[in-house]
Amino acid sequence: MGIHVFYGNEPYSIDFYRKKYENMVVNKELNLMIFDAWSEDVSSYLMTYPIMEEKKVVIISCSLKDLGTAFNKYLKNPCQTTELVLILKDLDKRCNGV
Repeated sequence: MGIHVFYGNEPYSIDFYRKKYENMVVNKELNLMIFDAWSEDVSSYLMTYPIMEEKKVVIISCSLKDLGTAFNKYLKNPCQTTELVLILKDLDKRCNGV
């Protein structure tokens, strides 16, 4: 299980790592999903088991503010057979006293 976050001004690097995770999956039709936003469909798919493989990969391209409470809920109980790759379009750059 893993949650991987990519953000930055280097589209080549982000694309390189996205393809790396896509290539982890042998049966791409069954165990690779790419979404443009977080939705209930994403939440449901994240909790399903891979088909005929040990892991599946879910790639989501969205902004950080679009993740919302469903993402926070998933973080509390992530699926051990899912590699979640987040490609963030923007990032909150405020320092919250850290």
